[in-house]
This record gives sequence, structure tokens and C-alpha cells, in this order.
Amino acid sequence: MAEQEKPDSGAGTVGDAAKAYLLQGALPAAGSLASAGLTLGPSFIGQAAHPLQRQLRLIALRDALKVPADIKVVSPTAHERFGQMLGGLGSGPKMQRLLGILGSSYNPLKREVSFGETGPIAIAAHEFGHSTAPKLWSTIEGGSRKPLQFAAGMTVLPGGYRKGKETVDEGPSSVLKAMPRGAAIGTAFGAPALLEEGRASIKAVQALRRIGLSNKEIAKAVLQLGAAFSSYAAAPALGGAAAASFAAVLGRYMAGRQRRKARESQQ
Repeated sequence: MAEQEKPDSGAGTVGDAAKAYLLQGALPAAGSLASAGLTLGPSFIGQAAHPLQRQLRLIALRDALKVPADIKVVSPTAHERFGQMLGGLGSGPKMQRLLGILGSSYNPLKREVSFGETGPIAIAAHEFGHSTAPKLWSTIEGGSRKPLQFAAGMTVLPGGYRKGKETVDEGPSSVLKAMPRGAAIGTAFGAPALLEEGRASIKAVQALRRIGLSNKEIAKAVLQLGAAFSSYAAAPALGGAAAASFAAVLGRYMAGRQRRKARESQQ
């Protein structure tokens, strides 16, 4: 921000225009920014120094990505819910950053994007990146995430249960043998989501370059997006492994119980 806004600078008008432009997907004229004493500035990572400045950065991203006109920007209700739930844990910069990330999302079925106000601009670019997917792919991939998670569980659990019964004569650590298969199945069923997350992150980095970030800022954005992608990649694998080990424990228990009943009936 070049200087502080002045009451007579017309900033209110520009602020209203920024909101309209954000919904319409066009950039305001450079003269409008100058009249408000604002610039996009060199630092696009992190919370903007001024709410209007942040809005304008989102506008620049939307323009760079050529986001479809039917995509709506909505208020981050998830951010507000998490804020209420986690508010007691503190209100420092790291917590605010986390809440901003949690409040950013894309709903492919409703074609809605939301941003947590305190989240990194790289995450906002990532959510906009989701919205550039073809409608058919976006609808199928977004609508299939929960069914695929359910299908993964239904595939992992029987296999883990069988493995537990088969290894009942081995030590308790034998339940770990079920985990690799569970992790592989979880990852396989999560592949479409991982593909879309990776695609959105690539689009985000391209857009951040297009709007003028420095190499240092791009590197920071890549780290942030890489950390987010790692969590997406780890979740289905860890979930599958955990479900398989749980089923294996249950299988061992049931096999041992059947053996005890068989011995008791013979006595």
C-alpha cells in the first residue's frame, strides 16, 4: 500500500467496485487504484495490509486464471465455525493463519469458492485453481470423494479382518502386516482427488507467477501448497492403514475366541 487511505480519496467507491469486480472477474482500472492510494504491492503471501488490497489481489488471481463467470465467491462459513471451535486455543498469527486455511474451500457442486481472510494468498489461488476444471470433471470428481472413501473402507476392512485371522498364531505385531495393503487401497481410491489437488496447485503457481510474484515468494507459495498436498496424499494412505490394522485386531480377536470355544466344547 503506497499510503494510507484518505476520507476524500473515493476509497469507499473503489471498495464497492472491488467487491463487484471480485464477483465479475475483471480487474479495476489502474487509475482507480491510484486514486485510492493503493497498489497490489510486491508481497502477495500472507494477509494483506488492507482488506481492499487483499480483495484486489484476489481479483488479480481470478483474472489471471480466467475463472469461469458462474463461479461465486461466498463467505467462509467454515472459517467462522472453526474460529468458534478453536478460539480457546489462542489467537496468535499461526492460529489465525490456520483458521484462514481451514476457511478456504471450493464446492464443485455449488460452484462456490470461499477464502479465510487470514489465510495465505497461495491457498486462495489454489481454490481458484479448482474452479478452472471442466464442469463434468469437477462434478464427477467432487461428488465422488465421499463415495470413494466409503468404498475404500469397505474394501480395506474385509482384507484386514482376514489377515488378522490368518496371523492369529503370530505375535500381536502381526496386525501390522495388514497395513501396507490398506494404505495402498486407500491411496488408489484417493487418486482422483490427489490428481485434482495437484492440478489446482499447478494452476495456482502459474497464476501467482502471472501476477508478478518474485522467485522468493513463489518458492514460499510452493512450500505452502506442497505441505497442503502432502496432507491430502497422506490422509487416504494413513486412513487405509489404520482401518486395516483395526480390522486385523478384530480378526485376531474373533479367531482366538473361536479357538477358545472349540477347546471348551472338547473338554
